[in-house]
Amino acid sequence: GGIIMGRRGIMEAYASGRGRIVVRGRVRHEKVNGRDAIVIDEIPYQVSQSSLIEKIVDAAKEDRIGDIADVRNHSGRDARTRIQVVLKKGADPATVEKQLYEFTPLQSSYSIQNIALVNHQPRTLSLRQLIQCYVDHRCEVIRRRCEFELRQARQAAQNGEHIFILIGLQAEFDSKLGGAFGGQQGDGIGHDGDVMARRGGLVKPKISIRTDGARAAPKGRSR
Repeated sequence: GGIIMGRRGIMEAYASGRGRIVVRGRVRHEKVNGRDAIVIDEIPYQVSQSSLIEKIVDAAKEDRIGDIADVRNHSGRDARTRIQVVLKKGADPATVEKQLYEFTPLQSSYSIQNIALVNHQPRTLSLRQLIQCYVDHRCEVIRRRCEFELRQARQAAQNGEHIFILIGLQAEFDSKLGGAFGGQQGDGIGHDGDVMARRGGLVKPKISIRTDGARAAPKGRSR
């Protein structure tokens, strides 16, 4: 949470890849039993409630912030922050607030360095360059995936063509042998062809060459 102070640090970080931003906690003033109090509703990034309260108490004990009477943590279980800093009578809330920013993590600064690997080399990139590198990376991933799927599809198609060629050759082989050796032998050869096809993994489509129709008609009957 918190509030980013100014835009210069962000603009520098976006433009050059390097920058520094200052973040303050979100506070408001209220009255508690006739006394002024500073209520902290949001704290800067990576600052814990316990460490912030500890720093405020230490600053009050060391008289760096002499107008603090009490510090109360009313934060709920839902991670909602509410830290109440009760001031002494006659204290100026605006002055104490500035002291909190100065002597405690209620105001924190962060450095920004946009470093990324480009062609296996670390580089400091602007926001535009970061986005472009990400888009280029995604395009490369998609291109490689499509090329891989295309190779798989071509291999599958090539295997399918080989299967149909083998089935056609086997059918032609069975047909020729069946015509040469007669009906029963042709039936056996056709059956052997099916066995060979099954051994070769050629289960579908199943081709069986039948030669029953090629048998000679009985004598005395004409068609």
